[in-house]
Amino acid sequence: MSPTDILADVAARHPEAVPILHAHDLDFALEGHLTLEDACRTRGLVAAEVLDAVARQASPGGRDWEDQPILALVQRLAERHAGLGEQLDRACELAETALRSHGHNVHLRLPAIYSALRDLRRDLADHVERARRGLVPALVAGDVRRVDEHAEVMRVTHAGLGVALRSLRTLTHDFAPPVDDSPSLTALCALLVDVERALREAMHFEGYVLFLRALGRAAA
Repeated sequence: MSPTDILADVAARHPEAVPILHAHDLDFALEGHLTLEDACRTRGLVAAEVLDAVARQASPGGRDWEDQPILALVQRLAERHAGLGEQLDRACELAETALRSHGHNVHLRLPAIYSALRDLRRDLADHVERARRGLVPALVAGDVRRVDEHAEVMRVTHAGLGVALRSLRTLTHDFAPPVDDSPSLTALCALLVDVERALREAMHFEGYVLFLRALGRAAA
């Protein structure tokens, strides 16, 4: 691993690096085309220090996706999507609870947060359904032309999901719990950190590992 490796490749080839990339807000899903060095520069980080942090991680997990059949990878993606759906359902519940309790506080922007979460949940559900009907059958069949067509739609959808995440970050001041220590808001901010990480990992797995890595063995 070196500073000139692209972020998406670092996350795919070195699973032990993923928590470090999350901790430094290095988006290996939507900014996966950037080199580690360039991504660090935009964040004011030193690539060598990030690499040192990765090297200190014990017991690398290994790339257990490399030799799995395409159906197993598709199933893993479905499980990630299902987990994300459950997290977003819970986040919407927490936001609704907070809205009922603190909706009068204009500084918290709770209506906008609740609306953004509902939109994100809806958009993810739409994306999962489109993938189930089109992308997944094309992958299983090893139909490169159809996969390419669906992959372009996927990239546009991922960009939209990324915009929604950035909006939530802005609305919550980078998922910082409010000073009034409201249990529902504190729980919501903590959950949104997990949602962002899970969504990044799902988009990376879908847009990089599954399609770019596994497609060559889809027909096998």
